[in-house]
Order: sequence, then C-alpha cells, then structure tokens
Amino acid sequence: MKEEVKELWKLCFPEDSSEFVELYFSSKYTDNITSVIKLDEKAVSALQRIPYSMTYKGHTIPVSYVSGACTHPSMRSTGLMTRLLTDAHKKMYNDGILLSTLIPANEGLIAFYRKSQYTIVFKQKDKFFSLNGNNFTKNISFAKPMLLEKDIYNIYNFIYTQQSKESSCILHTLEDMNVIIADHKLSGGDIWIGQNKENDIVSIAFIINEENKIQIKEIVSLNDNAEKTTINFLLEHYNNNSAYITYPSGMARVINALELLKLYAINKDTDYLIEVYGDDTISENNGFFLISDGTCIELKNKPYQEFSDCKYLKLNISELTEFLFKDEEAYMNLMLN
Repeated sequence: MKEEVKELWKLCFPEDSSEFVELYFSSKYTDNITSVIKLDEKAVSALQRIPYSMTYKGHTIPVSYVSGACTHPSMRSTGLMTRLLTDAHKKMYNDGILLSTLIPANEGLIAFYRKSQYTIVFKQKDKFFSLNGNNFTKNISFAKPMLLEKDIYNIYNFIYTQQSKESSCILHTLEDMNVIIADHKLSGGDIWIGQNKENDIVSIAFIINEENKIQIKEIVSLNDNAEKTTINFLLEHYNNNSAYITYPSGMARVINALELLKLYAINKDTDYLIEVYGDDTISENNGFFLISDGTCIELKNKPYQEFSDCKYLKLNISELTEFLFKDEEAYMNLMLN
C-alpha cells in the first residue's frame, strides 16, 4: 500500500520535492497509521494519523496529527475525505487517542475541516523583528552544530525540555527531531545554537536566510533576553534588517470527551453540568458530564436533573474543543505540513 499512497501523494502535492517525499515515506509513513480508500484496487484517498504527545494542563496526553490528507483530482468533491476522516476518528478513539490535530493547507480548507467538527485551537500571532541597538546579554556565543548524533540529541533535549513546560504544546520525539532537521536541511536552512559561558544551551533557532529578511522557522530560548540576543545575532550575522516567524493556524477535534474533561476538571472550583451532543462519529462523546470536586464523571445512570445547581453548558463536539482550550495558548510548530 505504501507505494500506492506515495504515488497519490506525488500527484496531489506536486510542489513537494522528491527528496522530501522520500524522507517522509521512509521516516513517518507506516501502513498501520494510514487510512485509505481504494477504487479498482488503487488508492484514491488517503491520510496518515501520526502519533504525538501533547502537554495539557500539566499532563501529557496522546494525540494524532492528520498528515498527507489527499484525494485523487478526479475523485474530489465526492465525500471521500469526509468518509476517511470519519474512519480515522473512530480508529483514533479505539487506539486511545484523546485529540486529533491538523494544519489546513490553505484558508479554504478551514471550512471543510469544520464540517468534521474541527476548530482552530493553535493560533499564535506572527512575529516580526528588527535589529535592536539595546545591549542584551553579551556572554552568549553562537555556532552552527555539526549535526552529529550528540548534536541532534542536544537540540532535541533542549527543545523538549523547554516546550514540555508549556501548558498546551505538541512535543517532538528524538526520532521526530531527526526528521525535522533533515527536512530543514533540504529547505536550505541553518540551525544556530546559543550557549552561555558554562557551555549550557540557552537558545536554538531554525532559520532560512532569504534575500531581504530572515525566516525563523522556530526559536526556543531559555528566556526573553536570550531570544532577543539570538535574533540580534542572526540579523547582524546575515547582514539583514528584519526577521519574521509565522505560525500555522492549527485545528483540533476532541476524540475522547470524558478523558479530556477529567483533566480539565482538576483544580476547578466551578461545578459544571455539561451536555455534549452532535458527535455522529464517536457516539461515546455524547451525553451528560458532571465536573465537581476536581473530577469529572459521565452521568450514565443518574438523572441529570439532580444537578440543577451546577453551571449548565450545552456544547456540540466542536464547541467542547473550544471550551477545553479557551484559556490555553496551544502551540504547534515544526510539523511536516
């Protein structure tokens, strides 16, 4: 099946280089995380459900990232991708996944994914930088790593350590970081590491030097001062006047309502009675859920009328996703989108 899906990918994403396609299918693709629809023994629609971990309110949860969603041009607008997403969501639920995530390839696809109960959750503001004459930290030295095994581990470890402190953040494994770095090299990018006088890493930047500005694909720093110092160094080193970083508008869909509500309930002072409805794919998500005393239970055998003193919310499945993440600054970056 791998070769069939690869050929479909090449047809649907002609802008992807052959090197990237080979990298993806040799490192990320497996048959068991692929949902596919065949016609006359040929793949006509496919996607991958790539497993990731994500921080959520102090816990680490299993999530899936929908990647490579594509349909043969002759079969588009026939409902195949909607069918495929429905199948994928059921598989995710059975595999113990709590949340599905994706990055729409363009603005037009946001409306399409909303039909499958996705909503925008990852919405960091783009940032723009210019050379700053202020005196930032001077005891940081910068170097490009040789990207030996030890270097890649250090990059992974620093980024993972910093991002795992965030309340809601997609985390990358060491294996994933190897692929991210390989993809970044294919794009002609550079990686810079900032270290203090004790040779401890204080910042890492993935950048692409463009003609008039620097595109920062990712920058992770120990603190704001280290970030500002790093950006100033990059602008001076490349003799550029400006730099920018754009973040993807990532979307998410609840896969397991009860398990996510259990995490949401921890340390909550307000009692809620939440009615979830409208999930035609995962019927287990529909029902009444009581949040009280830091826990959440599903009211399968208790009449919900008994809890009329609780704050009542009636939410469809996409509204539930918005509710769960309304106080979060959910972060997702360096995805192979």
